Amino acid sequence: MTNNLKNKRWRGAVALLAACAVGVVAFAAPAAAAPPAQMIDTSKKGSITVTKFSTPDDERPTTEGNGKPGFVPSANSTLLDGATFEVFKVGNAALDLTKNSGWQYLEGLISNVGANPTAAAITGAGATLTTQGSKVTGADGTGVAKWSNLDIGAYYVLETNVPAGHKASAPFFVTIPMTDPDNLNTWMYDVHVFPKNIQDDTAKVPLDTDKYTVGQELTWEIRTTIPGDGTNDVKIMTVTDTPSAMLDYKSVTMQIGNTWQNPIGTNVALSTPADFTVAVDGPTRKISATLTPTGLAKANGNKGATLLTRVLTEVNASYPGQGVLENTGGVITNKPGSDTETEESATPPSITKYADVKVEKINDAKELLNGAEFDVYYSHSATPDFSLVGNATTGFVKMDGVTCIMGAGSSCEFNVRFSDFAENTQLGTTDARYNYYWLVETKAPKGYELLAEPWGFTVTKDNVNPSFQLTNPVQVVNVIRGAGLELPFTGGAGTVAFLVVGIALLAGATSMIVIRSRQRKAQA
Repeated sequence: MTNNLKNKRWRGAVALLAACAVGVVAFAAPAAAAPPAQMIDTSKKGSITVTKFSTPDDERPTTEGNGKPGFVPSANSTLLDGATFEVFKVGNAALDLTKNSGWQYLEGLISNVGANPTAAAITGAGATLTTQGSKVTGADGTGVAKWSNLDIGAYYVLETNVPAGHKASAPFFVTIPMTDPDNLNTWMYDVHVFPKNIQDDTAKVPLDTDKYTVGQELTWEIRTTIPGDGTNDVKIMTVTDTPSAMLDYKSVTMQIGNTWQNPIGTNVALSTPADFTVAVDGPTRKISATLTPTGLAKANGNKGATLLTRVLTEVNASYPGQGVLENTGGVITNKPGSDTETEESATPPSITKYADVKVEKINDAKELLNGAEFDVYYSHSATPDFSLVGNATTGFVKMDGVTCIMGAGSSCEFNVRFSDFAENTQLGTTDARYNYYWLVETKAPKGYELLAEPWGFTVTKDNVNPSFQLTNPVQVVNVIRGAGLELPFTGGAGTVAFLVVGIALLAGATSMIVIRSRQRKAQA
């Protein structure tokens, strides 16, 4: 009985301990549970995924990503590899995003330095930047770059290397976590960002539509979109031009607008030296037009507009008269996130082309003729009204300084711009910049008629040889005077006969007068 009593007491003690253990577990469970979803989970790590797109300049997105995957800036945007980004963690004793005060500090910092600040501006405001490493988009074949296992906090993302043919994206802040935009009662710890790289539209063209021969002044226009986004101002901007040794520099002018205006209308005119200064490097011939602080203020007030720079040159005597005249340009701007470091984007080579034209004078038998002279005209129309002199669009224009005088010879030569190439563009025959050339005969060969109307020809990639000479001469056919008609000659046989008869009649009349005079005297 004693043993039974001991066993009962033992079983009771075990039961009591078990009950206490359950009680302890039940009491401790709430302390080990995750915090409400509305509170930041300090045990979690996060990530930043950068997806880089190449976006056409005329498709700049008007909406921004929301931190979730799947955002595409525009219809023709494509994934862009080769962009290098560096991520920095922003530090300050007050910057603890698990506390409301930390978010208030971050809001004040961004209000102070802007949403797209330089690194110097951030550190100047009392925050620190600790690198989390650099990555290149597309290095893993996905077209993206990802930073994983990041602590909760604020980060600064900076593009440090821009793929060729693009303009850098603005630096920006991102936080881990951020409020889920779809479920506003939870946090996202894996954040996706889509910094845009606008395709570099910088271009340089010769304004040679109404230029027809060498020796004329030639203007080259460099066009580039003013960079910057939001508070991300451009801090340095220089437009460069390196002309051929066969071109002499004369002047630089600048405007801000979509197309050049003369006179100025809605565009913003930039003047030197107030808005920009010009420097020419003798050995390299490089021309640099740099915006001053006043000019930069005008540029930053017109972000997204086009900076138009015109460089006036003159073709010098070293140019042989035919071939290609080449010119290159570029734009230097500050790197995103820096007030001092710069990067330069170069324009594709810009060219204008001229060819040598030989004109021969022949008759219907294709025999060469001497002594003809011509004036040379051009038109942008294949069927111009020749009564409208001075109008290249519907009439034609005399080309000053270009003549064709054969003298004792049977041919002449001169140089003209390619008909089918202007403003760095291959042209079709209906393009308003296409040049049709016309010969107006001012003196005909002896024994031949003047041309009744202008004689047309073109100079194209299809009829010019590698030496930039017209493959075959322009052969102008003249007809003999009167087209072969024979007019009567003065002094011919018929004329002599009439003269003899006339003289005989006159002599007879004179004789009769003399005879009658004598008869009257005798009768008297």
